[in-house]
Amino acid sequence: MTSAKVAKVWGVLLSAVLLLCLACGDDEDTPALTIEPVATTPSTTSSPTPTASLPTACPDWDDLNAYWPPQGAVSYVLQDVETVFDTSAVPFDQIERLALVCDDLRGRGQDAYIAYSVTGEELLKDQPVVLLAAFHQGEGSLTNLAVEPFWDNFESLELRELTGDSSDEVLLKGRVGARGVPVLSVWRWGGDRYSKVFDGSSDHPGHEFRNVVGDSKPEIVTHSIAVFPTALGIVWPAAYQWDGRSFERVLALEIYSQFIEETEARLSRGDFDTAPDIESAIRVRVGHAHQIQGDFDKAIVHYERAWEIYEGIAQPLACSDATQAVGDFYLALATGDLHIAYGYLGEAFREAQSFPDFAGGYAYTQEVRLIEQPQAIGQEGELTNVSVRVAAKDMTVQGILERTFSGVWHVRRVGEACVLESADIQQV
Repeated sequence: MTSAKVAKVWGVLLSAVLLLCLACGDDEDTPALTIEPVATTPSTTSSPTPTASLPTACPDWDDLNAYWPPQGAVSYVLQDVETVFDTSAVPFDQIERLALVCDDLRGRGQDAYIAYSVTGEELLKDQPVVLLAAFHQGEGSLTNLAVEPFWDNFESLELRELTGDSSDEVLLKGRVGARGVPVLSVWRWGGDRYSKVFDGSSDHPGHEFRNVVGDSKPEIVTHSIAVFPTALGIVWPAAYQWDGRSFERVLALEIYSQFIEETEARLSRGDFDTAPDIESAIRVRVGHAHQIQGDFDKAIVHYERAWEIYEGIAQPLACSDATQAVGDFYLALATGDLHIAYGYLGEAFREAQSFPDFAGGYAYTQEVRLIEQPQAIGQEGELTNVSVRVAAKDMTVQGILERTFSGVWHVRRVGEACVLESADIQQV
């Protein structure tokens, strides 16, 4: 990534809140909105049906007409504002029937789970909206569970056992964006209500369900763009394990082996010889994968080569002012362009910490996010003092570690470029 591109991207993103994830990547096809479908649903508790009358047959779509509309409005959060989506006024003959599956998840006979779509309201306007509902046949109740407001396409509704309790979970699958990135939400019956236990996207090859941590249950393995442009197809794996309440990110060493094998093969073939900036970023990622697996010698080889390549093509990183330079530094960290971030540091920094040490320090980092935009707060001779407040998430064997850092960078203007000479940054 050239300095011009960094500045251009920063100009777009910093006007909002920078929230980019090192591990999960960023999808340029996904709308720049923070969307969180609400995970809890109206209670569907009811008295158990006597054993003699437990339903054994799966109902069909026409059977549901007598129970329409579903009980309960569902909601989602859009940019910190909860929006309620109510289908009570939508006639049965105006819904689009997407999928219907049946199983006895509650021990009360065959229940049905349906995916359907209706035309959106307000912000959603005429865009079709996918909904999930549960029909408890024994009690004769039909209840909305969830709304997926910004899916571009519905793909499937499945039942699959993922949590090791011999009872299936409800899997709703779709696609978003121009590239059709797969998205998945997983719902589980918890004894008195349904809850969403996983919600996330995965680039090629989509979501996988396999045991990667050595227990008896499958983990959900996802993939995200590791290095841009997307057309390169360099994807970074992540694993989510059931912890008794939901699927949470875990450190699973096995999943990085395929990434190393495939990416090193492409490096050996010279696939990136004409794009040294991209090769530098890729080698940092491969170094991270080796480091996570404990092979530090191979990691260092890739880190050293990454900086050698970039140093041979690097130009002074132009900036309009000191605050932009600090913002660009954190943007480079967030997007995984560690070679560019290191290029902003002054000679004293580089003498104290080599690039392999710098890059290795971010091997387990999942996210870097500016909480506040950098602010110039004073001048000391040729140095501009820039305040900053940053949040970071790192993967550990115990799970995700979240920390906040705050302090001041001291930035020197050198011609058209800016250099981050020193910093007083502390964890808060």
